[in-house]
Amino acid sequence: MTHPLEEHAHPASPDAVQELDVLSEVLQQSRLRGDGAEWLHPEMPFRIALPGTATSLYFILGEGLILQVPGQRDLPVAPSDIVLVRRGLPHVLSSVGASAPARPLRPDDRPSVEAPIGRGWITGYLRGECGESDQLEAALPAVVHIPRSAPENEWIMVSERLLLAEIRRRGPGSQAMISRILDLVFIHALRRWASGENGERGWLASALDERLSPALSAMHGRLEHAWTVAELAALTHQSRSAFAHRFTALVGRPPLAYLAERRMTAAQRLLAATAMPIGEVAGAVGFTSEPAFSRAFRRRFGQAPLAWRRQARSQAVNPSGGTERDERPTVDSRTTSSAGNGVGAGGAAVGSARSCSSAAPAARPIS
Repeated sequence: MTHPLEEHAHPASPDAVQELDVLSEVLQQSRLRGDGAEWLHPEMPFRIALPGTATSLYFILGEGLILQVPGQRDLPVAPSDIVLVRRGLPHVLSSVGASAPARPLRPDDRPSVEAPIGRGWITGYLRGECGESDQLEAALPAVVHIPRSAPENEWIMVSERLLLAEIRRRGPGSQAMISRILDLVFIHALRRWASGENGERGWLASALDERLSPALSAMHGRLEHAWTVAELAALTHQSRSAFAHRFTALVGRPPLAYLAERRMTAAQRLLAATAMPIGEVAGAVGFTSEPAFSRAFRRRFGQAPLAWRRQARSQAVNPSGGTERDERPTVDSRTTSSAGNGVGAGGAAVGSARSCSSAAPAARPIS
């Protein structure tokens, strides 16, 4: 029998669900996906201010550029490199040696599809449904640099060529093609980050850690099971103490504390999206009694499960306090050219705005 949480989260077959690793599960649930791309090449020299309103992938084309992100060292990027920048970080892309004040994008920075290829960059945008992707995006590193020069990165050139061809051609299925390419590159970027000495920690780092991943997959896949640290350690072929130490160092909390938080998050999703009785929700997330679940839920969220469900459904029907978050980069107020080269949702150059009640974390822009 399919577990209620799995049935809700993944409509695929039960066998397919069981095989999902943690990262795949999180990507499915967050619904963070490629959502449009555009080709840009401003006249040199330039310093372009980008607002960081979407998690972005930059594919560098004909010449080296400099990326400036608040709190990070200036990053020189070479032709055919790829850079991921997390949502919520205003940043600047500039030509080497440029010293003018940073300016927003202008319509003439977007060439026509007939323009010769050879310089500038492609920006790919990653967006999730409001609220669904916030946890994943908050766990992302600020910047991931994928250099073309690394011997295992031959796939970069293929991705770049495919993206540019779809942007220029706009054939049937172009939006779907672009979305899939960006999804694949995003996962490559996460793997690249996880394989380096990044020094960061959190649940995303642990999901990408080969030694901890079996334990994370087990916890995510069987929330109803009464896991012990010894059982989880055995799945990773480590001693109990070595597993607990590595897990706490990477995730920032002990295994069972992480499991408790995961159970509460899953309970929220079931309460909001299903009509399951409270007792069944309790069992699905590992509680042997409804009162124990209700007490734990109230401690975590300040409300009993039934009251939380009513409020969540009321807000879904009559949302209030939401703000429009426009995912487009700032463009000069002049009208855009009809010969724009971007392919986005609904045929827009970048994609359309979406309504969200939470905004990306703010960072001080670079001037």
